[in-house]
Amino acid sequence: MGLSVDKVTAYLPKKKDETTKTLCIIKPELYEIRKRIKQIMQKNGFQMGRTWKGIVESGDIIEQHYAEHKGKSFYDRLVKHMSHNNICVIEVKGDKDVVTKFREFVLEKLRPMFVHPGERTLTGIHASENLRAAKRELKVWDATLEKAREDKAARKAKSKSIDTKA
Repeated sequence: MGLSVDKVTAYLPKKKDETTKTLCIIKPELYEIRKRIKQIMQKNGFQMGRTWKGIVESGDIIEQHYAEHKGKSFYDRLVKHMSHNNICVIEVKGDKDVVTKFREFVLEKLRPMFVHPGERTLTGIHASENLRAAKRELKVWDATLEKAREDKAARKAKSKSIDTKA
């Protein structure tokens, strides 16, 4: 007496969520049109996870994010530009190729739409270079993104509470 395939697979461990994540940062020079950029991303099939927007008061997180560029000629100017200005940090989710697909999309489609040729110092939008970089960058921003998600959930719960009292 054998087990059917259906019964055997029912006992196998379920596959882990196979979603891959990468990081996008809309920099200060494009912050005012972030909603338009996010709409374009969504229309092109990119899913957004946690999102944080605001002013980075300390350069520490920016320095951690761009650590691999420390010592390069543009590093100090980049850290200063990204600190004390509005930015939008977005976790982009998708299949195993999302890091490569999203980076190509940013470099080939998004940046050319919003950044004028020759403006090499203002790239407008950051996309993780590869999977290793995406994991490192997401780790740097994780606490900030998680706090933003929790704050959003708390605001939603509070709003619901106010609605039910009315």
